[in-house]
Amino acid sequence: MLARTYFHAVAHHVRDLIGCRAVLLALYAPEAELSHPLLQWLPDAATARLYGALELLALFQDEQMRALRDIACQRGQMRFINERRMVANGLLAENVAIAPLAYPAGIAGYLALVDAFAGSFTPGNVRLLDDYLPAMLPEFESNMRALCGKEENSTSGGQALEQRVCPQTDEKDTGAVVDSIKNDLISMVSHELRAPLTAIKGYAGLLQAYSLEDRQHERERGTTITPARQQRYLDIIMDQAGHLELLMGDLLDVSRIQSGKLALRYTEVDIASLCQQVMRLARQRIDQPDRDRYILRCDVSPNLAPLQTDATRLQQILHNLLDNAIKYSPDGGLIELQASIEHQQHNDYPFRPKNATRAIAKITIRDQGVGINAQQHARLFQPFSRLDHPITSQVQGAGLGLYITHRLVEAMQGTIELTSQENEGTCITLCFPLRQAGETTQPLLAARQT
Repeated sequence: MLARTYFHAVAHHVRDLIGCRAVLLALYAPEAELSHPLLQWLPDAATARLYGALELLALFQDEQMRALRDIACQRGQMRFINERRMVANGLLAENVAIAPLAYPAGIAGYLALVDAFAGSFTPGNVRLLDDYLPAMLPEFESNMRALCGKEENSTSGGQALEQRVCPQTDEKDTGAVVDSIKNDLISMVSHELRAPLTAIKGYAGLLQAYSLEDRQHERERGTTITPARQQRYLDIIMDQAGHLELLMGDLLDVSRIQSGKLALRYTEVDIASLCQQVMRLARQRIDQPDRDRYILRCDVSPNLAPLQTDATRLQQILHNLLDNAIKYSPDGGLIELQASIEHQQHNDYPFRPKNATRAIAKITIRDQGVGINAQQHARLFQPFSRLDHPITSQVQGAGLGLYITHRLVEAMQGTIELTSQENEGTCITLCFPLRQAGETTQPLLAARQT
């Protein structure tokens, strides 16, 4: 991933680890003598040093918050304040915490965390961050060097994969390129796995520690864990376990696709029923407070002919695309799922009349989200490639969904087309041929190597 994408991901992972509302990562030290040497090489623009929830920068218009940040960085320890305050964009903060990124070479920056849950930041949270931040030190400093242009390879994945595989190379150089790509992908997977595992292990450890302590001793110290906090820890564990399960499923699918072992089981599928079911599940996945911001519309033509396909895989495809439409529409808006039967000219088979047509099932998913600029269109279907956009910096995922979707559509003898403009939404169209009388269905294995 690009270095700046990595820092956005760190802010997102810390938010999930602590279970708070929002996190801002700033590469900044309030005092020059305390700062990490690499900070002097960073771009001068303030926005180039900020990642995650950028609206939290408004916190530091307050003198008290600036003092809290400065003290945390000077002492190299997390500091927090319990005081209800309104941050930009209507974000209500009950608690604010500052966690300095204190490394042996100096202060590399700080994390600003806010939450509306009273008493969010506890000694347990401090312990989790104390375990997590040092563990990511080598990767963090490596990406700082990349951001400063102090390393030749300033990316690890995504666009860099295209840049390295395109030039003409001899066999020896090709082997080195392949090894480099493998290392990049392993690094990406390791980073994506580490965050949920850290949260699961950390909160399970806190629950274990609280349960083993003497209750009377807890009451004397005033640190007894409340049922509400127990439930919150368990919710975070389950949420991260679910994220880990999805990631492992995606990695398994990638492995099957790359090895040509993807099995498709064809049956007659009622397209209308499947589309309506997928849309209902999409509504349920939107958090309750956010549901009013979205209009989810399913427009399916009546009397659609059944489609010979793998129902489970088609549902997975539509799930991935609708999930993306929701995640990349942070302001809500209309999200449409349309399905119809169309006829296209089809002259590819022998013994067919000239200008013969063929019936196809056409499924379209359209949103009004952030959109995608033209430069990113080509690489979105590559593995471990994600939309590089500051608004979507806190979206979960390893960048495998669209790659898997693309290869599944190919294996099912279909086509996928993406049209999008930045800030104007995205439209993805799927086309699958309907089985003709006398034709046999032979699914293709998505085994072509990328």
